[in-house]
Amino acid sequence: MKKFIAIALALTTSLSLLACQGNGSAAAVNDSTEAVETKEEETKEASEEAVKEESQEAETESKEETEAAKEEGSENAGKFIMGIDPEYPPFSYIGDDGEYTGFDVEVCKAVCEKLGYDFDVFEVNWDEKLIQLDAGECDCIWSGMTIYDTMKEAGYVISEPYFENVQVMMVKEDSGINSTKDLAGKYVAVQLGTSGAALLEDELKDLASSFGDLVTCDSFLKCFTELGGGAVDAVFVDKPVAVDYMAEHEGYKLLEEDLGSEQYGIAFRSDDKELCSSIEGALDEMVADGSYAAIADKYPDLVKNLVYLNK
Repeated sequence: MKKFIAIALALTTSLSLLACQGNGSAAAVNDSTEAVETKEEETKEASEEAVKEESQEAETESKEETEAAKEEGSENAGKFIMGIDPEYPPFSYIGDDGEYTGFDVEVCKAVCEKLGYDFDVFEVNWDEKLIQLDAGECDCIWSGMTIYDTMKEAGYVISEPYFENVQVMMVKEDSGINSTKDLAGKYVAVQLGTSGAALLEDELKDLASSFGDLVTCDSFLKCFTELGGGAVDAVFVDKPVAVDYMAEHEGYKLLEEDLGSEQYGIAFRSDDKELCSSIEGALDEMVADGSYAAIADKYPDLVKNLVYLNK
């Protein structure tokens, strides 16, 4: 009996020990699981915080870039750059005071003031004026520019005409040249990129073929210099430009032949229709309030050919 009791006690003790060992393992597993879950939560929170910070930084950078773009845009939005030939009086030239002036320049300045633009000028190479316009070096070509259908076909926005022009031959008074027939074998100068140069290559090519030579210059003033120095016998030129030059220089005359009529307009890039419309609207307002005529009065030789004043 004692032996049985001893065995029973031993078995009970063993079972108790096993039970205690089992409870310790479960607790350890539970502790380990809780630690993993805590670590995962901490990692998740850290990741979410990092993403949130990156998002906030990106949003801040985006806002800064947007504001910078707005500031840059606002700086350029208020400027209007007029593309001119600076040696084309009376429409556009540099005055004795070193400032840009001329009928076109004065009108453009007044338009800019009316529309709230800051006025600026870019001197174009007349033979490459449309290339420079396309490159964004200026906002328009506004300098006694002849309107061509080919410009419209190429996509340029052209304003309504504002001046009626004719091409003429200017010679020295004592040259003995009284008509274009007398130019046979003579040297004639013309500015590159002008309507006059185009006429001599097309409609007046027969006349041009009679010349001894056709000399091209990059400005009318250089053409006049060549004529004054005797290097050429005549200059094929826009009439108002010739008249303006002759008013300041004696000894020249115009042949009494109009060799080509044309109209002046303002050229804009293809996507600047609204800009063209706003310019034309301002011109209409100037005509209505008399400020356009006030500028024209300074250039009496132009008045009768100004479309806006003779509608």
